[in-house]
Amino acid sequence: MISHLALAALWGTLPGFSLAGSAPSSLADSLAGSLAGPLAQDQHEAQVTAPAESPAEADPATESLGEAAKAALKEAPEKSKVGNIRGVRATSEVRFASSPDDPYEMVASFGIPARARVALANKSGSFKRFQLGARLFGLDSQAGQASKSYVLSGQGLRETQIDIELRRALFLWPDAPRFTGAGRTFTSKIGDFGVLMATVDESTGLPTKIESFGKDGGAGAEFNGIQWAPAQEDGGRARPISFTFAAGGQAIWTETVETVQYNWRFADTWFVPADSLTAVMGSQVPSQMHVRALEGAWFHRVKIADLPRGGDSASLDKTAAIAAASAEWANVRRRPELSAEGKSAYSLSPYVSLVLGPFGEPFAIEYESMGTAPGNTAGPDGWKWRKPSNIWAYPLVAARMGSKIEGFGKATQALASIYPDESGFQPLQRIRFRVGEERLNGKATAIGVDPVLNVVVPLEELSDPKA
Repeated sequence: MISHLALAALWGTLPGFSLAGSAPSSLADSLAGSLAGPLAQDQHEAQVTAPAESPAEADPATESLGEAAKAALKEAPEKSKVGNIRGVRATSEVRFASSPDDPYEMVASFGIPARARVALANKSGSFKRFQLGARLFGLDSQAGQASKSYVLSGQGLRETQIDIELRRALFLWPDAPRFTGAGRTFTSKIGDFGVLMATVDESTGLPTKIESFGKDGGAGAEFNGIQWAPAQEDGGRARPISFTFAAGGQAIWTETVETVQYNWRFADTWFVPADSLTAVMGSQVPSQMHVRALEGAWFHRVKIADLPRGGDSASLDKTAAIAAASAEWANVRRRPELSAEGKSAYSLSPYVSLVLGPFGEPFAIEYESMGTAPGNTAGPDGWKWRKPSNIWAYPLVAARMGSKIEGFGKATQALASIYPDESGFQPLQRIRFRVGEERLNGKATAIGVDPVLNVVVPLEELSDPKA
């Protein structure tokens, strides 16, 4: 992850580590105290930054951020699978031992092989680590500070590599990394950085503890007390549901796994920081643009012509379409295929997409329903499945009815520079926004908030370093 050990060492929380001056009393206290101010409306869409003087070990002789990202994309090992799994995404709730009432979110993405993106965040900020092949990057968010991503090197790189493999081993046990052994003890060598050792329950073959050891044999971080949900009868995998992260002989936090999804297909750009992509793409991408993952969902499309509207207008501008789509959201929520007398397994997502034509004009609305992916059960009646995807995202400023959406033109120009017209690819596809409800004099009115221009990018194109 965030180099568990490097971050803990930074804040002086483990025995044997200290910083000049007074050290905070705990890692949680340090994180909570140093990260002030809210994140953006969605932590996966948030614009996050790192201090100019990175806490990770920096070496002026190493590659620049752009050079490292270019090399990582060029030299990344060929993608492969573990069984039918190309990628996995897991979300967890983290509660520090020192402050159990202040939860954090952990989101981990893994591609196969040697691809990882792990983030620890709460309402105040986040710490992220990226791996693509042999190169690792960091991005640490603190509100109110202009900063950027950085390349990990030295001890920070070594510790982060082991920590990433520790988490990868938990969610892809026993396939990646590959463990060997017998009885209750299995080991896996992590390049030249160290070794993982798993202690398994002989009756289930699942680890109850996974420990890490450095190249010198010194004990590092570990996951212990691991609890598992058994594999499903349809050939699924056993999934971890809770465990404790410990280091230096003390428990740092407990972690409860909320979701594990094995149907992701990540582009390689997901595993490098977004602010490195200007150099990679060869375009001056505005700093507000970033790559994010979009979860799979069932969707229902409504044509603009079918939306209710006032007056004689034959079409709607973007702001009017957002307002109409938000108002219609409440009606969609009551559709029979979603309600099913309160017994439906599907819930309407608060995210709505305004679908755009080739000239940026809105022509349809897409509503989302979160539920089980195809292969397990059918979706709501008449709804189609949208696979997980990677997208460019650009935050827009909501406008008053009839006025332009601020930032749309700038985002359009930036995206056009990345994807020239002659490529035959039309990137401007959706304005995605979150629906809220406002009550006035006892009447509920649906409103659209936080619009974000989303660009669904072909995975093959983003995976090509020359794209």
